[in-house]
Amino acid sequence: MKIMTINEAVMDYAERKSKEVAAKFLRSVRLVYGLSERGNPIGMASCILLMIDGHHIILTAAHAADITTSGKSPLYIAGENKLIKIEGEIYTTAAPDGNRAKDNMDFAFKILSTSEVSSLGDVDFIEANSVSMNQGSLEGRAFLALGYPCSKNKEASPRAKEIVSAAWNYQYIIPNSKEKIQDLQIDSAEHFTSHMENTSETTTGTKSMECHQKEQAGVH
Repeated sequence: MKIMTINEAVMDYAERKSKEVAAKFLRSVRLVYGLSERGNPIGMASCILLMIDGHHIILTAAHAADITTSGKSPLYIAGENKLIKIEGEIYTTAAPDGNRAKDNMDFAFKILSTSEVSSLGDVDFIEANSVSMNQGSLEGRAFLALGYPCSKNKEASPRAKEIVSAAWNYQYIIPNSKEKIQDLQIDSAEHFTSHMENTSETTTGTKSMECHQKEQAGVH
């Protein structure tokens, strides 16, 4: 039997629950690739697969969508075992004065076609009833950030026959963040901020012929 302080017990419970949540939703969080100057796949952002009113939707960062809408590089979603090119109209939040760095919302979405959904393979789409609308006080509540950082998904070797997508997750309990919210000039009813520590949980991808993502957790 292990004796823990209340704080240790809370963090232990939050850590166990964060792993359960990561395992459940990782199949709905995918890596978005672009092409480097040398034409090799390189991680650009993460995206979420959503099912809303019967529509299959990808939700990602507007600054990532800008890469393809500006013609700099095509974008691809990491499917079950291959990369799927993102084509067609992408809707983005407006960049104030044309400067995406001033866009505190910074999101984009695209409605996927039937063929694009089929090409993704065995993935999951998060349905609307799994999205929490609880907008009570955030203080003391635990959240989990889950995605594919560019720092862990660098340019693939041109000789590679496979791409390994490296996922990452970070759990955080919200303190009083009103001051930071005010600094960013955003609505505290819809936003919160997280403080990044040096220690985090990592989730690593497993290998396949092209691109494959699987739930596996380890301590970084």
